[in-house]
Amino acid sequence: MQKLKAFSVIVLALLLAACAQEVALVAPTVASPLSTTSPLSTPTPPAAKKPSLPTDAVIVYQRSGGLAGRTEEWTIYADGRVVSGDGRTGQLSPQEVANLVRQIEAAGFGGWRDTYGSPAACCDRFTYNLTVRLAGQTKMVTTIDAASEEPATLRTILGQVTQLVAKATGK
Repeated sequence: MQKLKAFSVIVLALLLAACAQEVALVAPTVASPLSTTSPLSTPTPPAAKKPSLPTDAVIVYQRSGGLAGRTEEWTIYADGRVVSGDGRTGQLSPQEVANLVRQIEAAGFGGWRDTYGSPAACCDRFTYNLTVRLAGQTKMVTTIDAASEEPATLRTILGQVTQLVAKATGK
């Protein structure tokens, strides 16, 4: 019983540490007199990724994170082709793709913010990037699991894209 209790405490501590914003495992270094930034300063986030699509693609859907830290990407073309980041292919009808693009447009995709939720909010969440070409313009929207301020229609659209990718690729 004592061992089970100790094991439970260790597991709980590891889970809490995994969700911590930052865990320092080494002593902080002292900045040299030539240093222009403080070791305690907040790092600057990387520049936002510019949305891009292959020439004849209409949608790129990326999902990354989770417990395994995996990254998945699918590119959907107007002719119905679906190509995964690892080279697997599948097929939808051109009509299914056109319907999906119309639903995305009707949901207000063009007016959505570029980002919902903070990527540093917690561990083990998925991050979703949805890049869409509408009326000749390309836009990317990024969100994370449980982003409270995202439009409800965004989660609906992500679900529809996921279902169509699964249908096309059999996965």
